[in-house]
Amino acid sequence: MDTVDFKEFLNEKNFCFTAQRLAVLNVVAKEENKHLSATEIYEALQEEHQGIGIATVYKTLRMLEQEGLLSKIELLDKTAHYEINDGAIHGHLICSKCGKIIEIRGSRARRSLELLQGDSNFAIQQGSVNLYGICEDCLRLQAYPV
Repeated sequence: MDTVDFKEFLNEKNFCFTAQRLAVLNVVAKEENKHLSATEIYEALQEEHQGIGIATVYKTLRMLEQEGLLSKIELLDKTAHYEINDGAIHGHLICSKCGKIIEIRGSRARRSLELLQGDSNFAIQQGSVNLYGICEDCLRLQAYPV
C-alpha cells in the first residue's frame, strides 16, 4: 500500500494520517517475512524516526490490526508478532522453544487447507493457521546438546 492509498484508507475510517502511522506500516511491510514484534518494530524505527515512542507503536499496531491491514500472530508466551494482511490463506509453523515463525504459503498451504475443507464441508475464504512445535534447529540442539 503506497502513501496515497494509506492516506485515503485512514480518511475513510476517520483516522488522521500521521508520519508515525505510515512509518510503522512501512517497517512491517519492509520486513515482510519476518513477523516482527512491537519491540522489534520500535527498534527498527529508532534509526530514522527517533521521536516515535513505544506507546505510539502499540496504538498504531492495534489500530492497523483492527482495521484489517495487519494480522497478529501470538506465540505461546503471548508475545504478539505482526504481518501485512494480504488476505491470502496461509499457515505458520511456530517453534515453542525459540519462537521462530515459518510461513507456509502457496501450494503446500493450499493442499493442506483443501484437505480441511473436504473433511469439513466448509468453504474457507480467508485466514491463517498457527501450528506450534519445535523447529529443525531446536530439534538438532536437543538431539546433540553442547
